[in-house]
Amino acid sequence: MDVDELRDRIAEGSGVHSPELARLRRVSPASLVRLALMTFAAYAIISLLGGVDPDELAATLSGAALGWVALALVMGQLPVLTEALSTQGASTRRLAVGPLMALQAAIGFVKLAVPSTAARMAMVVRYFQKQGVPPAEAISISAIETFSGFVIQIAVLVMTLVVGVGSVSVDLTAGTNSDTSDLTAVLVIVAVAALAAVTVVLAWPRLRHRLTDRMGPWLRQARSSTDVLRSPTRVTELLVGNLMSQLLFAGALAACVRAFGVEVNLAEAVVVYVVACLFGGVMPVPGGIGVMEAALTIGLVAVGVDESVALGAAITFRIVTFYIPPIWGWAAFRWLERNTYL
Repeated sequence: MDVDELRDRIAEGSGVHSPELARLRRVSPASLVRLALMTFAAYAIISLLGGVDPDELAATLSGAALGWVALALVMGQLPVLTEALSTQGASTRRLAVGPLMALQAAIGFVKLAVPSTAARMAMVVRYFQKQGVPPAEAISISAIETFSGFVIQIAVLVMTLVVGVGSVSVDLTAGTNSDTSDLTAVLVIVAVAALAAVTVVLAWPRLRHRLTDRMGPWLRQARSSTDVLRSPTRVTELLVGNLMSQLLFAGALAACVRAFGVEVNLAEAVVVYVVACLFGGVMPVPGGIGVMEAALTIGLVAVGVDESVALGAAITFRIVTFYIPPIWGWAAFRWLERNTYL
C-alpha cells in the first residue's frame, strides 16, 4: 500500500474528503519575482557602497555623535504607542492599550521576514481574530488602518511640497556619482512600472471584474467595520496616530543626520522619509531591506547632504528603527502568543 492509498483510506474511515495535495513547483512565477526583487535589493546596496569609499564610510560612521544616535533610537521606538493609537481608531471595539503596543513591537519582528505592509496586515488580522472579530471585519480593520496611513503620507507630501508648510529644498540632480545616478533611474523605472501595473489591472475590465468578484463577498461582510469612519473620536485616533508616527520617524532620521554634523529640517526629513516609505511599500522585499537604504540615501542627497554622510545616516536610521527593534519585538511576539493574543 502506497502513501496515497493509505491517505485515502484514512480519510474514508474518518468520514472526510481526502485532502488535495499542493503540487510541487521548483520554479514558479512568484518565486522568480521574489528572486528578481531580492536581486534588485542587493544591487541597490552594492551600487550605494560602490559609490562611496569604504574607508570614508567607516570614518563617517565611527564619527557619529552617540547622543544624537541615542535620541534617534528613543524616537524610533515611540511610534509603538502612536501606531497602537491608530489601530485602536480603526477597531470596532475598545481594546487594552498594552497588548496593542506589544502587537506593534511584534510587527517589527515579523517584518524581518515578510514585506512591511503584508506583515502589518497579517498580524493585525490575526490579533483581531483572536479577539473574536470575524475574518472579513478583521481584514477591513487592517485595511482601514493601512489606507489611513497612506492618506496621511500623501497629505504630508502635499502640505510640504505643494502648500509650502516648512522649508524644503530638493535638488533631484544632486550627486555626481554615476552609480547613484543609475540607481536613481532604476528606482524611478520600478516605481513607474508598479504604477503602470496597477493602472492596467484597474483599466482592464476582465482583470477588474475578476478582482471585484473575489473581493466582493468579503467587502459586503466587512461593511460593519466602516462604522468607525462615522465616529469623530475614531477618525481622530486614526489620523493623529498615523501623523505622529510619520513625524517621529522623520525626527529620528533628522537626528541620525545631525549625528554626523549635518542638519536637515523636519520638513525635509519628513519628505525624504515618506517618499522612501511609499517606494518601499510597493517593493515586496522583507522590510524593504536594501531598497529603503537606497531610497533614504538618494533622498538625503537630494536635500543637500553629502553622499557618504547620507549613506551613513540612512544606515544608522535603519539600524535604530528596523534592525535593533526586533530584539524586543521577538519578546513581544512570544508574550502575545503565551497570552493567546496571537
